[in-house]
Amino acid sequence: MIVAAALCLAAALPVQSALAAGNDWKGSQDDLLVTVDARWAGCTVGGYYPIRIRLQNRAAARTVTVTFDPNESGLPTVTRTVDLAQNAAASTSLLVPMVGSTNYGEFRVSDNNGPLKDLTNHFSIADANPSNTRLSLLAISETTVDCAGFEGAVSSLLGASHGRWGAVSTEDHQVIPPVMLPDAWIAYSGVDLVSISKKTLEGLSRENQSALFNWVKANGTLLVYSVGEDAAELDKLVGFNQASRASVWKSARAAGRRAIVIREFDANGNESSITPAAGEAEFLWDGTDDAFAIRQLGLGQIVGIKGDPFPGSVHDWGWLLNTLGSAQLKHGDRLGVSGRTENQEFLHFLIPGIQSVPVFSFLIFISVFTFVIGPLNYYMLARRKKLNFLVITIPAVATVTSLLLFAYSAVAHGFAVKSRVRSLTILDQNSQTTVSMARIGLYAGFTPSGGLEFSPNTSVTPIWPSGQEFETGRVDWTEKQALQSGFLRSRTRTQFLTTEVRDERGRLTIDKADVGVNVANGLEWDLAGLIVSDDDGTLYFGTTIPAGASKKLSPISDADRETVSRLLVRSHPAPPEELASANDVSMFNEFTSRRYYGYWNNTTFSVSTGQMERTINSLKQTMRNNEKLEKRSYVAFLKEGADKSPIEFGTEVTVVDDWHIIIGYY
Repeated sequence: MIVAAALCLAAALPVQSALAAGNDWKGSQDDLLVTVDARWAGCTVGGYYPIRIRLQNRAAARTVTVTFDPNESGLPTVTRTVDLAQNAAASTSLLVPMVGSTNYGEFRVSDNNGPLKDLTNHFSIADANPSNTRLSLLAISETTVDCAGFEGAVSSLLGASHGRWGAVSTEDHQVIPPVMLPDAWIAYSGVDLVSISKKTLEGLSRENQSALFNWVKANGTLLVYSVGEDAAELDKLVGFNQASRASVWKSARAAGRRAIVIREFDANGNESSITPAAGEAEFLWDGTDDAFAIRQLGLGQIVGIKGDPFPGSVHDWGWLLNTLGSAQLKHGDRLGVSGRTENQEFLHFLIPGIQSVPVFSFLIFISVFTFVIGPLNYYMLARRKKLNFLVITIPAVATVTSLLLFAYSAVAHGFAVKSRVRSLTILDQNSQTTVSMARIGLYAGFTPSGGLEFSPNTSVTPIWPSGQEFETGRVDWTEKQALQSGFLRSRTRTQFLTTEVRDERGRLTIDKADVGVNVANGLEWDLAGLIVSDDDGTLYFGTTIPAGASKKLSPISDADRETVSRLLVRSHPAPPEELASANDVSMFNEFTSRRYYGYWNNTTFSVSTGQMERTINSLKQTMRNNEKLEKRSYVAFLKEGADKSPIEFGTEVTVVDDWHIIIGYY
């Protein structure tokens, strides 16, 4: 009876709202056939929402522009232009940066002759709900997939952990076919989990496969199921055989296969639960250690599942999710940032010299202006009996004062874009791939005319201070990721967290010497310091290795560890001195519409809890405890103030403060 009741409860878990969004439709006009698939999961916290589009041109050659235009402020207008030859077809995507609160907009198509009104459609994409950080699942399958077991496990774990995983009473999964998949990894950036069978994965194009694998390298979790008994084929498919890093498959622990409390929540948030008796919980998966295995790929992980996990039971999925843990799964936890809400550590990363508006200087200017344009002006003209000249002197004084204020501001902060950057790069030399995560602070005297330009392989997430969010702007994907407006405003402190996956042919050549190791710097960056771990895990250290130079490193000493510790804490994020000792920072907690419209209890995020800072802190701990690094790896610190940088800024910048670290595997 208990088992039957549990199954009924799992099947009937309530859904207040489905977070997965979008629809698919077709239309045609003037011999142009358009197929749009806007179904997707996740993105409630941030990431990019992919609207996948297929264009078939049955007329003469033409240029077609597709646009997603939000109905109100809160998201940018996104466009892409495609040249279509006669009788040609093309597939493309509009990647909408989820950086604000809007989720409804208009899809439009135009060509050389203007708008094609029959191809206009309205639809919703992911709603902004940063306080509801429920796990999202994108299932890629040619057939229907029953996700009830997954959703039941997530809801039950949510209640059991009281918010550790996120909010409850919603579903966030979407099943899409393996056609019209995006070919850019950032299209998956707002999703927590992606599932796909091994057979379907093998049938994808190389571009689609690369997008999935690069997303994993960036920090995603990919579930590959129906793998069977032999994982060697999966190793070859993913590319584990070419990787430098000696990661291994970690089998599931059958001891962790335990029943979970099945919970449900009604529309009012009231909870009811069933606790299965020992031995009476239903499991449908194989209960052995090889039911599934996990292997790290870059900053993410691949989960190989022997059989088909769908639908599975609540308890099966609870076993898997508890094994994976929450910190690596949820988008906001992985980054420590949400593009759709504020970050409580914005003030910890201000650009030196540009920490605040020169309030007192402006007050002096305004006070002098008020005195001159008022009493002094009136007194001087009254003495000469020429008060009629007030119509001339008042605007003249106002003009001169405005010019002085402008000149002072220009001298104080300049016209260029100033920057502070802190980055972590993971370099796998054998596979020649690199993942770079960076926190970037920008301050523009004047906004660059072209806005910001990033590569299509770079995820750009705004870090919002208290009281700010995205207003309006424009993004063009025709050639690059052109953030044409709305992302960088003049004389406004701006921050981003960027993640880039790219090819990298540069490398360090490391050879064992009689005492120490010989290192040839084949990277394009000058190194201020370098730690090398050899085949045995012995550590070696050296300083000042320019690009193209060679040097012999000696075994690391206690003094060297002190040097490394200083390099690790250089330019560490911290609140400005005027706030570090203050007890009241309420002046920064502005009353905004975000709070007014039901966001008083909204989730805030901290960059320091994201994967980049967790990795750096783990390295600090290793040095502090005299522990060893992973074998055949190295840690390189780039020279301060170097001309070249391993990350993108989006525009020409004057770097005020830079800190870059590379963790490499050879």
